[in-house]
Amino acid sequence: MSPDGKQITYHNSYKIYLANSDGSDATLVDTGNPFNFGPIWSPDGEWLFFLSGEHYNCHPYVVWRDGTGLRKLADRQDYRGVIECLDKPSFHSASSDVPVWSVDGKAIIFTAKVDKNVEIMRAELSGKVTQLTRSSQGSPNGFSRWCLADVWFKAFWNSPVLCDARRGR
Repeated sequence: MSPDGKQITYHNSYKIYLANSDGSDATLVDTGNPFNFGPIWSPDGEWLFFLSGEHYNCHPYVVWRDGTGLRKLADRQDYRGVIECLDKPSFHSASSDVPVWSVDGKAIIFTAKVDKNVEIMRAELSGKVTQLTRSSQGSPNGFSRWCLADVWFKAFWNSPVLCDARRGR
């Protein structure tokens, strides 16, 4: 549900919809991509963020709350976006590495492939993308989690790494 309680968003059959809070007037957000999921409202309720693309090749997209202004915010550079957690992978055998909004609602934090590593990135609504982590070559990929009100960001690999999300360090 949107922060003001007036709208809902959901995905059905890997398509994103916006609707009134009672479910009426559902509108498809047509990306032209076959795989769309994980819609999340911005903290101020003005934007909707979701992943869109091909299965195992999805990228962060944003759209205004009325469904207009669709745009790809960043590219994950062929990163699959999952952490395998089963010995014998199946369709849902991994934990999705789903991007999150910054607390101030001005950016998306996501993971992307940089060379052979998976790094944590920040994409501002203006389109500016900043690499937040710089892992040593061959570091296993991990998952991300926001903490301490949009200032400190933890990335877990072999050992915890702290970086200042505003400065990209």
